[in-house]
Amino acid sequence: MASQWHDVGSSDDISDDMPMTAKVGDREIGVFLYQGKYYAMEDVCPHAYALLSQGFMMGEEVECPLHGARFKIGRAHV
Repeated sequence: MASQWHDVGSSDDISDDMPMTAKVGDREIGVFLYQGKYYAMEDVCPHAYALLSQGFMMGEEVECPLHGARFKIGRAHV
C-alpha cells in the first residue's frame, strides 16, 4: 500500500485543544495535536454525521459532539 501525503494546513492552525478539519479528495480528515505529535483520522463520526474535530478532547481521545462516543486519536500518527 503506497503512502500519500497531502498538505492540509499550517501548524499555526492547530493546537492541543483546537483540532482542525481538512478535506482530502472527497474525505473529511480531522487533524489533532497531542503531546507534541500530529495525528490524522477520518473526521466524520461513524454513528451519525458529526465532525469529530468539533468534539471534546480528553487526553488521547476525542468525544463526538453529537452523542458522546469516544475515539482514540493515537492510532494513526502522521
